[in-house]
Amino acid sequence: MTKPEITPEQLIEALKTAKESGQLKPEHILALEEFMTEVRSTISYALATEHVHGTVAVDGRVDLIFCRHMYDLLPDKIRKRASWQSIAEKLLANNCEKLKKVQKMQGGGEFVGIDKSGRALFKDKGTEPVMYGFDAEGRMREIYNRDPEQMEKIEKWADYNEIREQVLGEGYELFNDCGDFRFSDEMNQVASYTGKHFIASNKEYLASWLESGDKPVFAKHVNFHPSGDNIYVSEFSSKHRAANHGVIRLIRV
Repeated sequence: MTKPEITPEQLIEALKTAKESGQLKPEHILALEEFMTEVRSTISYALATEHVHGTVAVDGRVDLIFCRHMYDLLPDKIRKRASWQSIAEKLLANNCEKLKKVQKMQGGGEFVGIDKSGRALFKDKGTEPVMYGFDAEGRMREIYNRDPEQMEKIEKWADYNEIREQVLGEGYELFNDCGDFRFSDEMNQVASYTGKHFIASNKEYLASWLESGDKPVFAKHVNFHPSGDNIYVSEFSSKHRAANHGVIRLIRV
């Protein structure tokens, strides 16, 4: 494997400098993600060749390192809501229960902020929702990154109630709005931190269901329209089933 041209310390220092000067851009975060991908690959190779033992422990440390650097890049006013030590302790508690749930999210999840109660916010990585639907045998399928091959196996898409039950059962939650069709603090942190829309696509309409309670007649969702490159919150029948309606999941730590 080619040795990185920049050390972890140099990369983090560059990111901190960019943050302090107000010039932190999405490409800086992407550079760190690419570096951490290479680190993970190196560790996977070591594990495969028996140079290192203890997959969970090693992978856990790598993800904690990445999360710590993401924490350091949060705005000062957000970091004041919780210390890194308290977040790390919660991620590692009960045999890394929370950390493992984050790792199982789309793209391995991403750390996007801290809520007003001091809980760290992790969401499915990217701007496309996780899709849920039933195959020909009636089994619920979970599709990451809207994989075309997996989506072709769906006979019936799940509605809001079915998706919510599945998401809550997995130990995650749905994002909320402010109760009046405005973006919540958590949703705004996602956009502020990633520099991207909460939900987006290059060419198609997409929607992510928002928490609307148990079995409502109408459920809220956040919509993305590519024609105007804008997103907004509205509501629709909770029984609506479509290949463009999924959910961006959240877990608080």
